[in-house]
Amino acid sequence: MKRHKRDIIIVLIFLSVFIIFGLMIIIVQFSLNAYHYSKAKSAFEHCHYDKAITEFEKAGTYKDTIQMISKSRSLLYAQAVSDFENGNYIAAQKKFSNTDRYSDWMSLIQNSTRKKRYEIASECGKYLSSGYDVTVGLKSDGTVLAISQNNNCQCSVSDWYNIVALSVGTGYIIGLKSDETVVVDGYYCKDKYDVFDWRDIVAVSAGNNHIVGLRSNGTVITIGNNKYGEYDTLDWRDIVAISARATHIVALKPDGTVVAVGDNRDGQCEVSGWRDIVAISAGTYYTVGLKSDGTVIATGGNWYGQCDVSGWRDIVAISAGASHTVGLKSNGTVLVVGYNSDQSKISDWHNIVAISAGNNHTVGLKSDGTIVFVRCDQNINNWQDTVVTWVKNKRTTNNRADFSDWQIDWLPMLMRKFEQKP
Repeated sequence: MKRHKRDIIIVLIFLSVFIIFGLMIIIVQFSLNAYHYSKAKSAFEHCHYDKAITEFEKAGTYKDTIQMISKSRSLLYAQAVSDFENGNYIAAQKKFSNTDRYSDWMSLIQNSTRKKRYEIASECGKYLSSGYDVTVGLKSDGTVLAISQNNNCQCSVSDWYNIVALSVGTGYIIGLKSDETVVVDGYYCKDKYDVFDWRDIVAVSAGNNHIVGLRSNGTVITIGNNKYGEYDTLDWRDIVAISARATHIVALKPDGTVVAVGDNRDGQCEVSGWRDIVAISAGTYYTVGLKSDGTVIATGGNWYGQCDVSGWRDIVAISAGASHTVGLKSNGTVLVVGYNSDQSKISDWHNIVAISAGNNHTVGLKSDGTIVFVRCDQNINNWQDTVVTWVKNKRTTNNRADFSDWQIDWLPMLMRKFEQKP
């Protein structure tokens, strides 16, 4: 009898252990499911559908997810159209890229007015800027990311905040703040570029050795080098956009005409005949303009074919570098001409929302906030790898620019229209 009771106790113990072990497995599985479900929901809410599907599948709710995504796309499409109509163009493209009607985004751009074309190009150009050996990016919280050799301290931007636009010069960075003041950092900046008393500034642009600011009343202020008459902007009025590079300055007027001052030895300032322009970009010794019909015009030095843009169509943003020109198409792909600019290097780029041409490199921002990068003289085969070799010059090949942790959120904080104040 005692032996029988002992056997029953042993069985009960084993059964209890089995039940407890089973309950632990269920609890762990439930916790994992809850974890994956939380990650999936977060990804879904941020329109990262591929990631959401993977996480929902791990959580055991894959079928429900497919239905959820299918039903949500009509809502997402409506939100994308609304964003576009309200001038939140980057947010609109991000949403369109996650619907099955991306072609409608291109149609909206192609049928846009000249004013909307200007606004689209303006927004696409605010958040990335590249110079000789530095690239900077603007985050949605108003802070700044920077990659550089940092020889001239041009990456000392960790304490910058409330930034709404950026521009990179030779050895320095300019930031425009939400209160319409300007900050600058870099080589000799504190003595050379005294912009700390600038007020009512709505746009900034950095040349090689001069800084240009656009005031809210449409006038322009300049500081720095004046060797080639870069200060000859006192009579400019009703300016809506500015661009500086090397030794000249270009400005866009609301009627689509363009004015320029500075060094004109290569014809880079010969823009008086331009009409119907919605965006401008000053390169080194040349100038590029985007027309409202999506075509591009250029003038100035064309030694490497950097001005050969007459065949471009459906362009929504432009960026001129030292000797190459980059254009962003309405379908999120990129075109490039100029110094050693093999189109195959960027043929895999897609869902691009912003571009910037540096002296010898090109940077693109994707709609998911990640960065793609290429040297003009360097082939990169794996475009998914955002940690790439950064070659400062021919003698230095081991420096690296790590964009892997860059995540620039393109929610509609960022559209600053150049409206004149009374």
